[in-house]
Amino acid sequence: DQSCPFTMSLYNAGMQGEGIVDDRCWIVKTHFPELDRLELPFIAQKAIVLVRNPFDVIDSYFNMGATGSHSKSIDDGEYLKFADHWENFIAEKSEMWSKFHDFWLNAEVPTYVVRYEDLRHDPQSTMTNLFKFLLGSDSFVKSGIKTSIDAYFDDQSRKQTVYKPRSGTILTSLKHYTRNQLKTILSNAQREINLFGYFDPSFLKFAENEQQVEELRKLTKDLKSCPESKMAASKSKTTPFGIQYVRVNETTTCDVPTDNYYNTLVTEIRPIVDMKV
Repeated sequence: DQSCPFTMSLYNAGMQGEGIVDDRCWIVKTHFPELDRLELPFIAQKAIVLVRNPFDVIDSYFNMGATGSHSKSIDDGEYLKFADHWENFIAEKSEMWSKFHDFWLNAEVPTYVVRYEDLRHDPQSTMTNLFKFLLGSDSFVKSGIKTSIDAYFDDQSRKQTVYKPRSGTILTSLKHYTRNQLKTILSNAQREINLFGYFDPSFLKFAENEQQVEELRKLTKDLKSCPESKMAASKSKTTPFGIQYVRVNETTTCDVPTDNYYNTLVTEIRPIVDMKV
């Protein structure tokens, strides 16, 4: 929706496919069914799910709602000032994070999962594997896209030319959660956290401050692997930088909670919140 200020801020920053949902854009971004439930008809042959760990997602979304910006952050003291709102937001959004990914992993098209953290730490391999999924291995080789990907990442003069978002760090948000709040997230989303490898030591090493993951380790060290789920059973291929899924034989249902608490941030917190300079 190009009438949305957030959409236009990204479009004006250089993301020229933002808000475009017709044939002009090869890959269409959507938040469905988390946000708008408009039943607009569209055709998709494949789906890409970009997943980020829920701890950073919830914190980032809270900042976006409170500041009205993709790039600004609230002062650390505001989490205490708006403690009740923060508590309720965590409960709602952790459930939404879980069910959103359930929905897409059971979509009626081949679906490929890309972790945000892998894009941060090994973007070249991550993008290479993603395009293999999009084009198929044979077409990928013939297309010459691998050469373009390698040339892009080999260019030492390359600089980020699109907007600079909030810091985008990994797990530094843990400092904003109490032990009980972390338990809420783990309780609501344990299966999906496990499925995406967010309990694995290989992921926790991405954390940019060892102290900030210690509490998470304490909470998760006694957790057994989640039972084999319908989603886990649908996994057809695992690579170091991506997980490819095929749909399981069941009807896809939309039980993702509606985004109720975001409007509370806009009306009650945004007008009075203190932001970092």
